[in-house]
Amino acid sequence: MRSILLSLALLATLGFSVVSKTPCGSKTCGNGECCSKYGFCGKGKDYCGANCRGGPCTINDVSVAKIVTPQFFDGIKNKIANQNCPGKNFYTRQAFLVALNSYRHFARIGTLADSKREIAAFFAHVTFETRYFCFKEEIGNRNEKYCDQSYKQYPCNPKKRYDGRGPLQLSWNYNYGGAGKANNFDGLNFPEIVANDPVISFKTALWFWVENVSPVIEQGFGASIRKINRIECGGKQRVKVKARVDLYRNYCRQFGVKPGRNLFSQHKLSLIINYYYFTKMGILKVRNILLLNLTLLAIVAASVVATIPCGSGTCGDNECCSKFGYCGTDNDYCGANCRAGRCTKNSVSVANIVTQQFFNDIMNKATNGNCPGKRFYSRQAFLSALNSYPNFGRIGSVDDSKREIAAFFAHVTHETGYFCYKEENGNQNDKYCDRSYNEYPCNPRKRYNGRGPLQLSWNYNYGGAGKAHNFDGLNSPEIVANNPVISFKTALWFWMENASPVMDQGFGETIKKINGPECRGRQSAQVKSRVDLYRNYCRQFAKMASLKAQNNLKLPFFLLLGLIALLGVPKTCNAQTPCGSSTCAANECCSKSGFCGTDAAYCGGDCRGGACTTNGVSVGDIVTPQFFNDIMNNGIANNQGCPGQNFYSREVFLQALDSFPPFGRSGSVDDSKREIAAFFAHVTHETG
Repeated sequence: MRSILLSLALLATLGFSVVSKTPCGSKTCGNGECCSKYGFCGKGKDYCGANCRGGPCTINDVSVAKIVTPQFFDGIKNKIANQNCPGKNFYTRQAFLVALNSYRHFARIGTLADSKREIAAFFAHVTFETRYFCFKEEIGNRNEKYCDQSYKQYPCNPKKRYDGRGPLQLSWNYNYGGAGKANNFDGLNFPEIVANDPVISFKTALWFWVENVSPVIEQGFGASIRKINRIECGGKQRVKVKARVDLYRNYCRQFGVKPGRNLFSQHKLSLIINYYYFTKMGILKVRNILLLNLTLLAIVAASVVATIPCGSGTCGDNECCSKFGYCGTDNDYCGANCRAGRCTKNSVSVANIVTQQFFNDIMNKATNGNCPGKRFYSRQAFLSALNSYPNFGRIGSVDDSKREIAAFFAHVTHETGYFCYKEENGNQNDKYCDRSYNEYPCNPRKRYNGRGPLQLSWNYNYGGAGKAHNFDGLNSPEIVANNPVISFKTALWFWMENASPVMDQGFGETIKKINGPECRGRQSAQVKSRVDLYRNYCRQFAKMASLKAQNNLKLPFFLLLGLIALLGVPKTCNAQTPCGSSTCAANECCSKSGFCGTDAAYCGGDCRGGACTTNGVSVGDIVTPQFFNDIMNNGIANNQGCPGQNFYSREVFLQALDSFPPFGRSGSVDDSKREIAAFFAHVTHETG
């Protein structure tokens, strides 16, 4: 808490000097400017120094060719197990070096060690994705065309497939379109070229790397895994993550450089804040407070220390497994979101919250009277399974416990259709077998489809849950749909391993852990269903006498629940009077947390409605005709037939603004400018 407050206090005294005028890709700046790691154009070290993405970056004198020697390249290729690999005669060092001419900044920013680490990271991912240069394109999932139709800038050709091809298995229409635009080929209509032309193939890999991975490489190898294939993160595909890390470590050893920290995950031990806001009429400023917080880390007594990686029960007798998966003994390990061990539990009784009435109310809402799960799931089975997880719903405050229980049952309700289904009733052709998990080999006669309260899927989850609960999940996966206690145990196992550690980041993060493909707006109805259930259960638990209104929430709590705010979920499972933007009494304000009241906590910064205390900012003076027209002119330049050209206007915006006087007028002037910038950033993106 003190470190956060100190950061904010120091922020108030800092000058914001780094000016960024133009958002950029890897090559769109001009006038001697560089494209910074954050994607903005400017001059100076913050733009042209470490992790510069394009322009006249300050590059070192490292020769990538002298590091990627013929011996190194052939050493990868010689490990191919299948001598008939289509990629063996396709990928060559010469093709890589030719492609490299288009990306002269690749691995040439920072020190010699930085360069070697980036090269090691790049080839670790390439080796993993191509299986030692064996494959030119994806060999599985042939039913998936990887077409995201929401990307109108890069429309799909219905006759083409945008599946994985090339050294980094380039996927999705927006990546083929972007890579093609950058490298002068038609990626949308001729995606096959990535698997047919070795130079273009390497160019697409370098393009993706420079655009997505290089900007985060300073955060550690774990951050690069998240950019390449984020679904492997969060503990779901540990064998794959370990394989990538092992390759990276191996190549670092060959290059004679230490691999650095944060190999497995993207641990942000400091609060890194990037400010994007309006100054001097529409110019954006960016300030990264990384150095400030690294300094603060040195004076903060309690910092998260990575010692021994742990699962849910691999620490010593007196240690706890922290939310980040490491063993230790103090409050950072045994306090909030402790995963296992001697966690500091509260006095909450989960059974007193998950009452028989609560459980029955869920089941009674099942629309199908013949549901197979209706006679399978029971509160008693849940409580029996709960004995194996004494930490579930018992870490942190009473409110924390109720939120976690609400979140768990929201997902269970959604996954089972109100306790109707014991197992997945669709996609019968998918066996959910990932053969790369050698630790949990598939039984070819079995299917690892969704079963149980959280629809446990994939061989590695059946294997892991079985190992934790002494049943053979690989050879007898059906037990999850036949034994109700084991069924709930698998759900609690998955929750404690994957979802519970991110509960403090908000309900949205648990959706990502349960079913990542629903995120990013692709399945908004599914997401809304989960959120509505969570809100409903929070409201039910709020009526319990033990919950009191918390209007003086601490700052770290607000930070951790930012994603919940975006989803419109109450930040507390309690209420005085819940409100929208205009449901409070005449003299009351609707606070940022969605409750009615009269003091500064309700009517001050981020007040949502009512008698809000507004500042003297004139939104009309910030959203000038020039600013508005600049947005519109950029859209027209890309599409001369824009139907919105004669529809949207600044005058209409200002008229609409009269109905929402608090918009852009709460907090400081900078707060106002940030809110206006955020609003128009989304408007610009949504309307093209």
